[in-house]
Formats: sequence, C-alpha cells, structure tokens
Amino acid sequence: MTANTAILIVTAVCSFAAQVITAYACACHTGCQCEDDSVVTCQGIGVNFPGCLPDSTKVLHVIHSHSFTKLRSQDLLKLRMLRRLRFYDTNLSIIDKSALKGLDSLETFEIGYCPFLQSFESGTFIGLENLKKITIQECSRFSVLPRNAFAYLDNLEELYLSSNAIESIAEDILDGSEGLRILDLSSNEPLTYLPRNVFSMLRSLERVSMSSCSLRVLYPEHVQTAYESGSLTHFDGRYNDWQCTGMCEFINWTSSNNFSEIANMGFCSEEEDSQEEGVLNKDPLDVCNASLGAGITVAIAFVFIIIFVIAVCCHKKRYKKLWSKLMTVEITGSRGDTMTHARQESNAEQRSGSRVDLSPDLQLPREERPTPTPPVIFQNIPGRGRAVTEPRVARDDPPSYEDVVGNAKGL
Repeated sequence: MTANTAILIVTAVCSFAAQVITAYACACHTGCQCEDDSVVTCQGIGVNFPGCLPDSTKVLHVIHSHSFTKLRSQDLLKLRMLRRLRFYDTNLSIIDKSALKGLDSLETFEIGYCPFLQSFESGTFIGLENLKKITIQECSRFSVLPRNAFAYLDNLEELYLSSNAIESIAEDILDGSEGLRILDLSSNEPLTYLPRNVFSMLRSLERVSMSSCSLRVLYPEHVQTAYESGSLTHFDGRYNDWQCTGMCEFINWTSSNNFSEIANMGFCSEEEDSQEEGVLNKDPLDVCNASLGAGITVAIAFVFIIIFVIAVCCHKKRYKKLWSKLMTVEITGSRGDTMTHARQESNAEQRSGSRVDLSPDLQLPREERPTPTPPVIFQNIPGRGRAVTEPRVARDDPPSYEDVVGNAKGL
C-alpha cells in the first residue's frame, strides 16, 4: 500500500466520522423538542433561529421566542421535507423574499401574534405549488399587503388575515389563485375599501368573513361569482360602517336573489344621521333614489361651474371693461358739472387747506373778475378775395330769422 492510498483512506474515514458526529450533535437544537425526527417544537430559544434540526423535519413550531427577529434564506435551506411551518409569539419583523424558496412540500404557513411584523415582499410565496393554507393573524403592525401577495398559488384553499391592521388591498392580490375556499379579513379596523373586482374570479369561495372592519361600500362583484356558482354558503359582514346611499347596487342585486339567507350584513346608516337599519332589509328603491338625487345635485353643480368658467374665458375683455368702469368713480357737483375721481381729490385738498396753484384771475373774488373776451372767428368769404374777420359776440338768445336774412343780403 502506497503512502497516497493510505492518505486517501484516512481522509475518507475522518470525513465519515465528522458527518456522524455532526448528525448526532445537530439531531435537535437546544431548547427544541424533536418527536420522531419529524415534528419539532422550539420554545424560548435564545438565538435568532435554531441551527441544528433534523433534515427529516416535517412540522416546525417556533413559539414564545423573542430572540427570533428575522427569517433568513439559509434558515430553512435543508428542510426540504417541511410541510407545516408555524411562528407564534415571536419578535419576527423581517422575512427574506427567498426564505421559503425550495420548500416544495410546504402546505401550511402560519404566523400569529408577531407585533413587529409589518409586511413582506411581493413574490415571497411564489413557486410553493403545494401551499394550501396561509395564516397571518394578530399582528398589530401588519398593515401593508404587497401587490400579488398571494397570487398564482394554484392549490391555495384557506387565507386567514384577521386581527391585523391592514389598510388596503390591491386588486391583483389573488390573481391566479382561483381555488380559494375560505377568506377571513375580519377585525382589520383601518380597512375602509375593497376594489370592485378583487374577488370577482374566486368562484370556489365557500366562506367569507369581513366583519369588524371599517368598510363603507360593498359591490355585487365581491361575492356574485361565488354565489352564482353555488359554492358560497356563508358571508359575515357585520360591524362595518356601511353607508346605505352607497350600497344601491349591492342592495338592488340582493333583492333579486336569496343572498340574505346565507349572509349577515348588520346595519347601514345614512350620511346625515346615525339611524341604522338592516342592510338586507332596505328597500332598493329608497336607497337608489336617494343616491340618484345626490348624484344629480353634484352633476348640476358641476355643470354650473363649467358654464361659469366658459363665460369668464369667452368674455374676458368685456369683464375687463366693466371692471375699469367700476373703478372710475364719478361724482356730480352742486352746479351740475361732473368731476372724476382725480377732480374730487383736488377739491378735497382745497377743503383741507392744502396749497393749490390757481391763475391770478381765479384768485380774485367772483364779482371782481374781468369779463372774458369773446372768441374771434375767422371766416373766408368766397368771391371777395380777402379774409374778413368779424367777432362773434356771445348772446344769451339765439339770433332771429330777420337778423340772419339781413346779414346774408349785406354780404
């Protein structure tokens, strides 16, 4: 046996021994209980995530572990047989986008009572073809659902998102996940609106709960597809802020079928008062007429605004002239003569004793002022070849007919 062969044999033996020792040492992490190497429960662990877990683990519970704050991409890398993953009462706040990548056998993903979790990245669940149930509950800061959050999960059947702080839901949140049977959105108080077509493709829905939110309007498209397919058997919409005038379409739709037999909608109230009445007991004619009247009022106000804007634009010059006239103040004096605003200011200055420059004649009393010289009018007399000047004296009375004729004959 050569020296090289001996070295290879020793290396192989050492490697095998290291694997055996590692497998024994990592059979179950400290603080975890491993049952038959398939069900592992880790409680109160003092590290971020248990490092040594059996590769054959199928069910993993991480509970009451406040040191666990982040689910990293390498934490579950070896657990290819994992079927159920549950985190409860932890300080989990971040989930890497690729943390669940490669868990092809995963069927159930659960998060509960994680007060620091706010959201997760879009695409976190992409590729989990066997995933059937997702639960994210009692996370007081969980407020944002990304676009396509649960999209393209062909086998997803149950989605529980209750008792969080979800503020809005995108219309494409469940695109391609048409096999969903149970949907729970209850107790999300900040949630006030659902897109019209967010559930329109879910024809397999059996149970829907959206109670104790702040929803104001429900549309037929939210449940129509599932109801008309015959799968919907329970709907809970109690304790919301339903507005009767906004529910015209939905109430009109429910009046033509038996939806009220499987649904509990609670009460709705009008905008102007707090008087409540059962949503499914409302007369659709009353609701729709009130909604129509409000719509007509808004439309009329809008038309008047448009007309006013057009009038201002088309008659801008006319309005400018009117404004300039209004700015010119005309005041009639005691002798009947009209004075502009500038003349009025001049008179005001005279009354206040301020100095005003006047001609010497105007500074004399009225009775001592000289008589003004009448104007001289020059007339060119045709046929005489010279210019004759004749003063025209101002008269109090117009000339008589005889004076005019005599003057003409003398010429």
